[in-house]
Amino acid sequence: MSHEQTQPDATFASSSKAMEKITLYSVMRKSAPTLSSKETVKTAQDYLKSRKGHYLVLTEMEAVVGVVCACDLEKAHPEDKVETCIQGPLVLISSGDSLEVAAERMRKEGVGCLPVMFRDKMLGFVTRTHLKNVGLLHDSLSHIPVCSSCQSDRHVRLKDGCIVMAFCRDCMDHMDEYIPHAECGGEG
Repeated sequence: MSHEQTQPDATFASSSKAMEKITLYSVMRKSAPTLSSKETVKTAQDYLKSRKGHYLVLTEMEAVVGVVCACDLEKAHPEDKVETCIQGPLVLISSGDSLEVAAERMRKEGVGCLPVMFRDKMLGFVTRTHLKNVGLLHDSLSHIPVCSSCQSDRHVRLKDGCIVMAFCRDCMDHMDEYIPHAECGGEG
């Protein structure tokens, strides 16, 4: 067998072997939206809306330099450079890696999207939603918290050190509007 990576086709076997036959390449999004990291936040938002996407891969001179999601862009100033919205280190995965490796890398690094690489070329990306759609999220990522309010798995954080309940960024923003009032003895 050749040492080179290939772009495998999706094949499905029966019962317990089915997950072993589903490949990263067959699950990933192959037309990943990319944009120069030097573009403005407004340009990035418009581009994501036109593509009906949530994640955007940022590049510099055709090299992948980061990933942002629509949520990262929401709170930034429209004229800021989109590269200022990158929230963490760039985490990549090889096209030859398994779905289980992708799931573990997402869990370990706390990211929801991995650009899929073949050598130095990006082929697309895989997200938590892709893994959830093939039934892997529940097995490999079950300890990634979901929002106790809306059940989202995007931008979920523990609220003030609470280990029982976690909330996504949107629900926490709404809670911050109401909780201080309730703590002060208010009725709302």
